[in-house]
Amino acid sequence: MCTDSSNSVLITGDSKGYIKTWDIGQLYIDTPSRPGQAVSVPPFMPPANVTNAYPGNIRCTAFWRAHTVSIVSVEYVQRYKLVLTCSSDCSLRLWTLEGVYIG
Repeated sequence: MCTDSSNSVLITGDSKGYIKTWDIGQLYIDTPSRPGQAVSVPPFMPPANVTNAYPGNIRCTAFWRAHTVSIVSVEYVQRYKLVLTCSSDCSLRLWTLEGVYIG
């Protein structure tokens, strides 16, 4: 599982070989004020002044079968807006955020 640098896209991989991309731009994500500082926010309990911060605002934008076995790692290459996946059979694959196979 990984996100883009702005925490607006979440990318997940599962044990069946599927990748899903999620729009989480409307989800409230607290960030620490100092590097290394822990963030403690109860699940789905944003501050009162934050709107549109509930699980219903998380939307799956794409999904595809990336591998035939478990995905063990997912990385987002911010510079090129690409997804790199690795599976338990040690294969690596490169994808667009929409699931188009690059190589």
